[in-house]
Amino acid sequence: MAEIKSIASTCEVLPERMTVTCANKEDETLKNVFYGYGDKAKDRVATIGTFAVALSDKDPKIQTIAAKLLGSKFSQGWGPKVAVGQVDASVAALLRAAIPTLPGDYPARNAVVATVYASSLSDTDAEMHAFLEGAEDEHVQRSGWEATMFYGRMKAFDKVQALAASGEPKKILTAVTAANNMFKYTDEERAKVCPWAHALLGADAEDVKESDIFEEAGYVLTKCSGEWVDKLLDWGEAQEEKSVFDRKYYFVYRELCHSVMKGVDKVGATPEQCNRNFAFLEKAANNKGIEPKFRAWALDSISYARRDEASYKLMKKYKKSKVPEIKKVAEDALKMLEGYVKKK
Repeated sequence: MAEIKSIASTCEVLPERMTVTCANKEDETLKNVFYGYGDKAKDRVATIGTFAVALSDKDPKIQTIAAKLLGSKFSQGWGPKVAVGQVDASVAALLRAAIPTLPGDYPARNAVVATVYASSLSDTDAEMHAFLEGAEDEHVQRSGWEATMFYGRMKAFDKVQALAASGEPKKILTAVTAANNMFKYTDEERAKVCPWAHALLGADAEDVKESDIFEEAGYVLTKCSGEWVDKLLDWGEAQEEKSVFDRKYYFVYRELCHSVMKGVDKVGATPEQCNRNFAFLEKAANNKGIEPKFRAWALDSISYARRDEASYKLMKKYKKSKVPEIKKVAEDALKMLEGYVKKK
C-alpha cells in the first residue's frame, strides 16, 4: 500500500485515461519486483486484500493504480497451489463493491477479472454472477463471464450455457471462451463440457472473416481428447470439402498435435489422430478453392507440430510449389527443421 500511495503522490496519474507516468519509474517496483519473478515476488492470494482496499479508496488516483495492477498482474492464474477458500469472502465483496465507484470504464474493465477470481476463490461465485448480470458495461460483462470458469469451474456452467443459448454470436463466443479457460477437465466436467462445445462448432455466421467461435470450441475439444478429437477432425475434413479454412482453423489444427504449455495442457491427440490431422492439413494446402495464404498456413501447421525428418522431406517437396505463399512457407520451414533433423 505504501508503494501504491507513493506512486499516486509522485507520478502523473490520469484516471480518465488510466495512464500512470513516473519520471523515475517508481511503478516498476510494483510491476516487476513485487509481481515479477524471484524471491521478492508477492503472493497474489496474500495481497489481494490490499488491492481491494486500494480499489475502494476515495482517491481516484489510488483506485486507478490498483486497477491497472490488477489488470496486468492479477488477470492470469494466481499460482499452481491456489484453491477455493484461500480468499476471504469480505475481500471479494469489497472488490465487487468498488468496481461501480471506479473513475471511468477502463479501470472497471481492468479490475473485473481479478474480482471474478477472488469471488471464485472465496466461494462467492453466485454473488459475482449476479454482479455481472447487472453490469451495464458490455466489456465488463464479457471479460467477467470469460473468467468465471477459470477457478469457478462448473459452478458457472449453467450461466455460461444460458449465454450461448441466447443465439447471439458475441455471447456464444464469451460462453465457449469461458469453458476454454478451464484447465485439465475432470471426467465429470468432460462429460458435460465436451458435447456442449462440439455443438457450437458451426455457430459462426457464414459471412464472418474469421471463425472465432470455432477457434474456442476447437481448443475445448482438443483438451477433451479421445472421441472429441475425432469429431474435431471430422468437422475440419468436412469444411475442407467446402473449401473452408481460415486463420482460426490454422491455430486450432496447428495446436492439436503440439503442446505449447508443456506440463500444463498435454497434447490432446493420439499418434494416429495426428497422422490424420497432418493428412487433412496437406489436403487443405492443395485445395485451390482456399485462399493461398491459408493454404500456406495449413502446410506450415505440419512442420510447426511435427519437427522431424518426415516434415523435412515434405517441405522439400513443396519448396517447388508454383504458389508463392506455399513456396515461401516451405523454404522457411526447411531452415527451421534443419536443426531438428541434424540433432538426430
